[in-house]
Formats: sequence, C-alpha cells, structure tokens
Amino acid sequence: MTKMRAALLALLLLLGCHLAEGQTQETATAGDESGRVRQAVQSYLETTAQNLNAKNPVPSQVVHPRAKIFSTVRDELLVSSISTRPVKKQPDLIKTETTDRIVSVDVTGSMAVVKVETIYPYGSLTATEYNSLSENDPLRTSAGKQLRLTSYLSLLKLGGEWKIVSFLTSNSFAGDQ
Repeated sequence: MTKMRAALLALLLLLGCHLAEGQTQETATAGDESGRVRQAVQSYLETTAQNLNAKNPVPSQVVHPRAKIFSTVRDELLVSSISTRPVKKQPDLIKTETTDRIVSVDVTGSMAVVKVETIYPYGSLTATEYNSLSENDPLRTSAGKQLRLTSYLSLLKLGGEWKIVSFLTSNSFAGDQ
C-alpha cells in the first residue's frame, strides 16, 4: 500500500507541475496578447494624432472598416460608421492639442477592451488661440474648458491581427460630474 501511495503522490506531483507549467504559458500568452493589443491601440492613437480633426476616429490599418462609434447626446444614442476615406489635411486649420493615455487593457481569448482617455487641455481651442483671448472673453470659460474624452475600444483578433471594431465614447468638461 505504501508503494501505491508513493506512486500516486509522485503522479499527482508530476501532474501538478505539468498544470502549473501550462498556466505559466497561458499567462505569458495573455501578456503577449495584451502587449499586442496595446501596440495596436497606440498605432491608432498615433494615426489620430496626425489628423486635424482628432475628435473623430479616422481610417487606420487597425480600425476595421465596419467599425461603429456609439455615443450619446442629450440622452439619445448616436451610432455612426467610420469613414473609409482618408482624411485630407487642410493647411489652414490649426490642430487642437491632445494628450492620449491608455488606462487599461483587458484581453480574453480573441477579444479585448481598452480604456483610453484623451484630454483636450483648451477644449476646442489650441493653446495659441486660448492664450490670445482676453481675460474676460467668454471663450476662456466655455470653449476653453478642459475636455476629457473617455473611450472604450473593443477589439477582435481577425486574421491574426487585432482590429478595433467599436468605439464607446463619453466626454466631460473640467469640473463636470
């Protein structure tokens, strides 16, 4: 009986080591995928940064052509599609400065959700436009308010590549709840 217990214990120990090794490989794979998702979103953010109208998602190799944007205006659901036409730069427009930050990445199998915050420090104005306003100009307190855009990007792994398939967005001005 003792030999049987010893053999059973050895078998359980071997099985436990094998399972632990599998979990380590699974965790490493999930970490690798999380990095790939983060890289795909960062690529999208860099593409958006080159866009003069950075408030709207732009065509990108990372954005699926049938991706949708979901948002609300006055408690109404807005659903729109991504334009498949490249954005034309217009030299007379001044780009509003933004700061993008990937807040979190959650990957499960071949799907992922990424939370991104974009800060427009002067609202719809550039720093130059904001600083050119007089102290009592109404734009300093309205359009000059810092705008925070929070987006949840849904991604799917399609053909071995991570693609953004939906944008869920919300915005708030500094001081708003």
